[in-house]
Amino acid sequence: MGTPSIQSATRKLAKSVDWIRSDGHEWSFVGLSQEFEEAEVQRRVDGFFPGERLYLVFGGRDSAEVPRAQAAHLVKELLLVREVSLWDLGLGRTLQFNRMGLCKAGTVRN
Repeated sequence: MGTPSIQSATRKLAKSVDWIRSDGHEWSFVGLSQEFEEAEVQRRVDGFFPGERLYLVFGGRDSAEVPRAQAAHLVKELLLVREVSLWDLGLGRTLQFNRMGLCKAGTVRN
């Protein structure tokens, strides 16, 4: 799937995501810049996504298919200037990161 298709699909699907709550909150702090908890984020990614490759969506119009093993590092680099989301290749699960250093996880409703 090309970048415009991924962008369009994830934008539409984001409206039908059921966000997972932890301790009563959708968002959890993962840090910014040097405080970004890269190892913790990678553990979340590995535990949440079963596949070895993910879609990395960033900046409102850019995306790439990336190895799951590099996801946290790529999020850390991009989060300095853009909001970022990760999606499984089936577009059924997502982790979203905002520029305040917060992350939330969810699954798309059927």
